[in-house]
This record gives sequence, structure tokens and C-alpha cells, in this order.
Amino acid sequence: MATLEKDLMFLILQFLDEKKHKETVHRLESESACYFNMRYFEELVAQGKWDEMEKYLSGFTKIEDNKQSMNIFFEIRKHKYLEALDKRDHAKALDIFFKDLKVFELETYNKDLFKEMSLLLTMDDFRANPKISTYGDTTSARGNLFRGLEKLIEANPLLRDKLQFPVLGTSRLRTLIGQSLNWQHHLCKNAMPNPDIETLFVDHTCDQPITIFRPVPRATIPPSLLEWISNPAAILVGPQTPSGHMENQTADSDNPLKRSRPSGTSQEVSNISPVPYSGQPHGRNTISLDEFPKVVVTTLAQGSRVTSMDFHPIQQILLLVGTIGGDVFLWDVGARQMISEKGFEVWKLDACSKELQASFSDDERASVNHVAWSPDGSLIGVAYSKNIVHIYSFDGGNDIRNHLEIEAHTGSVNHLAFSYPNEQLSVVTCGNDRLIKVWDAFTGAKRLTFEGHEAPVLSVCPDQKKNIQVILSTATDGEIKGWFYDDVGASVTYDAPGHSSTRMAFSSDRARLFSCGTNKEGESFLVEWKDGKGSIKRTYQGLGQRAVGIVQFDTTKNRFLAAGDESTIKIWDMNNTNLLTTIHADGGLPASPCVRFNKEGTLLAVSTSNHGVRILATDDGLKFLKTVENRTLATKVPGGGGGGFGSSSANAGITMADQSTSFAAMKKNEVRPLADGKPRTSNVSGEGYTKWKVTEITEPSQCYFLRLPDNVTDTKVSRLIYTNSGSGVLALASNAEHKLWKWQNSDPNLAGKATANTHPVLWKPKSGITMINETSDKNPEEAIPCLALLKDSYLVSASGGGISVFNMVTFKVNNRIFLVKFH
Repeated sequence: MATLEKDLMFLILQFLDEKKHKETVHRLESESACYFNMRYFEELVAQGKWDEMEKYLSGFTKIEDNKQSMNIFFEIRKHKYLEALDKRDHAKALDIFFKDLKVFELETYNKDLFKEMSLLLTMDDFRANPKISTYGDTTSARGNLFRGLEKLIEANPLLRDKLQFPVLGTSRLRTLIGQSLNWQHHLCKNAMPNPDIETLFVDHTCDQPITIFRPVPRATIPPSLLEWISNPAAILVGPQTPSGHMENQTADSDNPLKRSRPSGTSQEVSNISPVPYSGQPHGRNTISLDEFPKVVVTTLAQGSRVTSMDFHPIQQILLLVGTIGGDVFLWDVGARQMISEKGFEVWKLDACSKELQASFSDDERASVNHVAWSPDGSLIGVAYSKNIVHIYSFDGGNDIRNHLEIEAHTGSVNHLAFSYPNEQLSVVTCGNDRLIKVWDAFTGAKRLTFEGHEAPVLSVCPDQKKNIQVILSTATDGEIKGWFYDDVGASVTYDAPGHSSTRMAFSSDRARLFSCGTNKEGESFLVEWKDGKGSIKRTYQGLGQRAVGIVQFDTTKNRFLAAGDESTIKIWDMNNTNLLTTIHADGGLPASPCVRFNKEGTLLAVSTSNHGVRILATDDGLKFLKTVENRTLATKVPGGGGGGFGSSSANAGITMADQSTSFAAMKKNEVRPLADGKPRTSNVSGEGYTKWKVTEITEPSQCYFLRLPDNVTDTKVSRLIYTNSGSGVLALASNAEHKLWKWQNSDPNLAGKATANTHPVLWKPKSGITMINETSDKNPEEAIPCLALLKDSYLVSASGGGISVFNMVTFKVNNRIFLVKFH
């Protein structure tokens, strides 16, 4: 076949494959004999489609062509014969023996082997023959058969040069047609600005209108789509950036099947020296040690394995964390303090589908798959492993409120992202149901649904170029698709390198597109995509082999890439394919840790093996954190702790207005005075410990008075605390009895939080049970009462006797512990 004719055949195969004409593709592969599809051949072997297998193979070679071809056909028919014997279908086995295997009864092949196979017909179990005693079940035997056939095919001179499909840009045939039409239009004597090109059957001319098809009104085709017709996928990736100095790039570098992937040589951060480098953006000529977050600042405990993280886009010391246990935490990294937390629960179970309600009756748990801030930081999106997406609103303080609950997908919601199609904030989600959906971020109304993936959709990556909004999506089968918001069908389809399960991300300026993922064989690929081509621009070296999991990555400063791999953090310069350095972060990282930079790249969060998040900082990051500590810890008071999602803090001495102002002060590095004009200050001594200097309350106007309703007034209050949710007060009286007051949702107190403006209600369960501690018979006046709440669910309390554990919903005693003193 001539070279150009063969090239055309590959273009046709690509076009048919993109249009999902699978049967036609494989038939053309065989009939043209230009490309042997090993993946398709493996599927035929696994499914035991022996006739289709031989038919496909016959397009490339015949039994008599050479010894390798004869061995291939013999192994296929032998296995077909053994499967019939294994099913004890002796009639079928006899038919295969005489019709399919008789041809191999030749002196030149192996006459003794043919006779030995005939004896298998007389045996009750052919595994009694020592040569095939290891024959396993059908699945494993077919797997072994393919591995043997693969070696024979690769050794066959008629096949080994037809195993690689050339690297082509996405929709290459369509691109060439568009270029041809543009050239034809360029040659028109009276070229029109917006030509009506309605057919490919004849050459285009503007002075001889073609009327084979009904003209399409130009108003229905946006100019941006006319641009895309001549260059498919051009608007999906963005403007091309200078490639800089590309090292180790060869003619095969864009081909993931031919690309070599050395592990590279890592270098400790502490040993990095400035590296001269040419062609880097922003005029930088060296890579300094100060570029990387290398100093471990703190470790934040999460309770279960971390699955997703995201820094606030504006207040860059706020870190959002999701865990496999279904918990979502909001951390103030500067103060090393948790601001809010939320465990998974459905807000309105009655509004859910019957299928989802049934699944919750079996198991109420769900893990967090992804967390994300909206671009302005006012909304938080959480995608769960069970159908649900939660959207919370955030005003800059502790006040994180329930905003939207969406039953987005059937099964797991794998990813979400915020976007601005038509200048309206939306949430884009994807899931195991192979769908991509777009929701109104304020009303929860569904705007669009995209379908076309043949496997669960792993991630979505929205983008906008000029007035065109697109969504890039990746699936677990390695397929990547591009979607226009105004078109229900995928406009671009191509494969991730190695058919890996991958995620995509843009550089900070959104000019460059990267992806990172891992395939079923454990190979990981970190690549940059070529502008407008759907093909790979460069592949970064240094990722290791893994048994389970998908490598996580992030970008920063339009210059660096970071990936969690082999229990370390690996760093690359975007313009250099070689591994730049490795950060161990004091050790204790999982095999594939989650990694996340803040917007400025001064802080880096990485998950740890013991269910924590470790914060690393650059030198600038350390200075910023110290500034935050000195400026903003003044807004806190003793007893501060995490409030709940959907609630404000109930800590005495600080209001929501104070908290909102404090976060604004963080951004501006200001000291925020209180109403009395005196700022609070703090001394920090050691990680996680704060010694507070509290402003004295000297004026009556600084205090509010409220009498808690109670029908018994002859007992003293030994201990008094707020509930963690801020909606109640719990007291332990001198008679060892507990009392709980709760504020109700009402017009003057819509949040239902502790306030002196409305009266709370003395609360008891319907059973009327009272929570009472055991007391000591000896010297009760020496007893020191104490109590503590665990997430408002359980109360641990003592009044001199045993330690009691109460259920805060039923008031029943779960357990009592008695301490015995020995003399």
C-alpha cells in the first residue's frame, strides 16, 4: 500500500472510531491490513469468539505464511478444542479435532503432538495429561492464551510492524478538510466574508452557488464555531505558549505507546542549588530554593483518610478538607485551628428518590469524593459517594450555612467544579452514571445534561475562551471529551496517555492544560496537552509504578507541577520534562498523597498516612503565617473551637460581625480593635498551643443578662458550657443533675443560636428521663464536678462518683466507669 494511501486509511479509521462505528473500524483494520488492533484482539480472546478471532487474523496472515502464523492458528484451535473437552462436549471436540486441527497433521509441524491430542478424547479429564495439568478455569486459561499469542504476534514479521497506530491530532481528517475548504475559498475570485459551504462533493466557489442542500442561515452559526470548523478543538485548550527548552523530546515523544519513562533521579530540597535555565516565562533565569514550600509548619488531624483539599481563592490560609469518612473540615491554617466541621447527613431525606432512600436504610455512610470553592470563595461544593452534592454558603467567618442539596447522579458523584456560562454561576458535576450535568448554583435547577461517555466520568474541567464556554471531561476508561454548553454532543474526543484514569487542570493563567492519571497496569502519566490538537506536547518523567490508586497532582505559579507519588511530593518545572526535586515532608505520607497549593504557591497541603494534613510553606509563606498569627489571633477568645456547618459560633465575647471583620483583617494584615478600642493580643509558644491575653470587661455595656427558665432554684450550678452547635447551654448542678436549654428558631432568632435577645427552652426527651451522675457517699463537698461534650452527641460527666456517658438525644446512660483507689 502506498504511503499516502496508507495515511488516508489511518485517517478514516480515526474518523470511524471517533464516531463510534466500532464494527466498521475493526472490519476495515482487517481488510486493509494496515493496523493490527491488539486491544480488540485481546477482547476477542477474553470472550472466546474463536471464529471472529480467526477472521480478523486472516486479514493479516494465513496459516501457511510462516511458522509464527501456523503457531498462532494452532494455539487458537487447540484452546478451542480444550474448552470443548472441559465442558464435556465430546461431539463438539471431535468436530473441532477433525475440521480445525487435522490441517496440522503434517510431518513439518508436529505429528506426535497431533497424536497426543487425539488421545485426550479418551480421557475423562484431560488435566490428567502432565503437559496440560496446570490448565485452570476458563478465564485464567484465556488470559494465558492471549499472553502467548501476543508474543507470537510481536515476533511475526507480517504483523510486528502493524501494531502501532500513528499519533494523530484529534479529528485530523476533519481538520484537513477544513484546511482544503479554506484554501478553495481563498482561491475564489469573489470571496464572500461568510461563505455557505454546504457539500464536499464538488469544489467550493463563491461565484457559483451550490444548491444541493438547503442553505443554512448564517445567523445560526456563531463565528467562533466557524473558527472551530477549520481547526477542531482550537478553543478547548487556549492560546499556545512558547514551548521553552524541551529536553529529551524525540519523534516518538508524543506517542504514549513508544515513550520511554525512566524513573528519573530525585534530589532532596535541602540539596537544591540554583539551576540555570533558558526560555522560562516571566524572565526568570534560575530556580531558587525559596520557590518551593519545604518547611513543615503543622499537621492537622482529620480523623479519617483525606480524599480532597482546596484552599480559599482569596483568604489563602483557609483550607477545605474532605475525608473518606464523609467529614468536611474548614481549617484556619494560620491559627492551626478548625473553624467548622460537618459529617455526612441528608438534609431532606423525604425529597430523595426511593432508590436513594433504600440505599440509606442499608448504609447511611458516604465518603467525600471532592471539595471545591467557588471562584469568589462565597460557596463550597461537596461531592459525595452517594448521589448527593451539598452546596454551602460562606460569608468569611464561622457562619457556613446549608445552601443547596442536589441529588445529582445515580451512584457516586465523582467530581464537581464551578463555572460561569453566560455569566451565571453554575456547578458542573459528573458521576458513575456516565453523565455530566450543569446546575444553577443559586437555585439548584438543572440546566444541561451531557451524555456520551461509555464509562463512569471521573472528573470535569470547565474553561472559557472569549465567549465560548466548554467542559473537558475524563472517564475511567481513559477517554477525554470536550463539550460546548450550546451543543448536547461531544465536539472533541481523544484518549488519555495509556488509557489512564486521569484528571485535568489548567495553569493559573489558564493558558496551559495538563493531566495526570494512572492506568490499570499501574503506569502513571503526567503530560501537557498541545494547543488545539488533542495531542500531547510533553510528557514529564519520574512517576513510579503503583499497585493501587491514582496519582494526584496540582499546578502553581504558572511554572511548577507537583504530584503525590511514592510517598513523596515530586516537583517539575512546566517547561522541563525531567523531575526537578522531591520533597519528603518529614515522612509518613501515603503511597499517593493528595497535594494542593494555595493560590500564591506559598503554602502546600499534603495528606499523611495517619489521617492528617501536613502544611508546608515557602520562606514567604512562613513570613505570611507569622504576620497572620500576630494580627488575627487577637480576634479569638479562650474556649474557641470549631462551630458546625450551618451554624455560627456561640463563643462568648465574639460576634459574627467580629469574625467577618477579622477575616477581612487577615486579608489586609490589619489589627482589628474591639468595640472598646483595645485589640486582643496573643503569645504563641509551641505548635498548636496558644496562651491568651484576654481584654478585661470593665463596662456594664459589655455584658448582657438573661435568666434561664427553671422550676427548681435551690441548687447551685457547678459547671456551665455552650453546646458545640451554639444552639444551647448545658448545666451541671450541685445535686449531680444536668439541665439543657435550647434556643428555638423564631423570627427574632432565625438561626436558633444562643442569644440574650430571646429565651431558651428547658429541654427534655419525651420519656422525661433526667441525666443524673453517681455521687460519692464520703465527703461529697470535696468532689470536683466536670463535664465534656462530644459533637453534641454524647456527654461525659462526673460528680464525685463514677464517670457517666450519656446519649444527648435520649438522655440514657450508655456507660458508667468507676475508679478504684488501692492503698
